[in-house]
Amino acid sequence: MADNNPTPSTEEIAARLNAMDKAIVLLQGVMDRMPTPAIVDEHVSALKELTFTQIISLKELVDAKFDGNKTALDAALKTQKEASDKLESNFTKQMDTIGERVGELRDSIKAAEGKVTGTTASTGFMFTLFGALIGFAGIAMAIVAYLTKVQ
Repeated sequence: MADNNPTPSTEEIAARLNAMDKAIVLLQGVMDRMPTPAIVDEHVSALKELTFTQIISLKELVDAKFDGNKTALDAALKTQKEASDKLESNFTKQMDTIGERVGELRDSIKAAEGKVTGTTASTGFMFTLFGALIGFAGIAMAIVAYLTKVQ
C-alpha cells in the first residue's frame, strides 16, 4: 500500500484475499486435528470400560488365589489332624502295652517275694524296678508334651 493512497489496489486486494484463503486452509487443518467433545467422550468411555474390565479381572484373580490358599490350608489341617489322631492312637496303644508289662512285672515280683522274702536283693530289685517304671512314665509324659506342643 502506498502511504498517500488510502484505497488498496486490485493487486493488494487479491494478495490479501489469497493470504486469507491460505489462512482459512491452515485454520481448517488445525480444526480438523482438534478432537470434538463427542470424540473425547467416546475415548473417555472406552478408557472407563477398559479400566473396569481390568479391575474385574484383578478381583477374579485375587479371589481365585484366596480360594486356592483356603483349599490348600484346609487340606493341610485335615492331614495334620489325621496324623495327630494316629499318633495319639499309637501312643495309647504303647501306654496300654507298658501297663500290661508293669502288671506282669508286678506279678513276677510278687511271685519272687513269696520265694525270697525279707532279703535285700529283693528290695533292691524292687527299687530298681520302681525307678525304671518312673523313668518310662517320665519319657512317656515328655513324648505326650512334645506331641501336644508340635500340634
